[in-house]
Amino acid sequence: PFVYTGAIYHTPYCALKATWTFRQQLGDSESMKHLRNMALWAGKTLASMWGTEILGVPDANVAAMINIRLPTNDPNVVKAIGHHLLFDYKTTTRIFDVQGEPYMRVGGQIYLEKSDFIWLGNCVLSIINNSTC
Repeated sequence: PFVYTGAIYHTPYCALKATWTFRQQLGDSESMKHLRNMALWAGKTLASMWGTEILGVPDANVAAMINIRLPTNDPNVVKAIGHHLLFDYKTTTRIFDVQGEPYMRVGGQIYLEKSDFIWLGNCVLSIINNSTC
C-alpha cells in the first residue's frame, strides 16, 4: 500500500557525508527545532501573503510540514499553479483538497531559507495573476 515514494533523485546522496556532519554538529534536537520553526514561519508568511489561513492544526502539533490554503478555488488555476511551478519555476510542492478547498503543503528543510518561501509565495501569486486558464 505504501509503494509511492515520490520523485527519485540520486544527487542528494552526493551530499550525504556533508549532511551527516552538519546534523551531528547541530544535533538532532536542534535540527528538529529548526525544521519546526521554519515550517511555522513559512505557513504564517504564506498565509499572510495570500490572504488565507493555515489548515486548522495547533502550532504545538506542527513538526516539519504545514498546509496553507491557496488563494483561489478555481480548479483550473490550481492545476496551473502545479504545472507552472514545475515547468516554469523548476520546483514542486504537494497541492491537495480539504473539503473542496485547495491547500499547499510546504516543509521546513534544513537547506531552505526564509527567502525560499517568500519566493514560492510570489511565484504562486504571479501564476494566479498571469494565468490564462
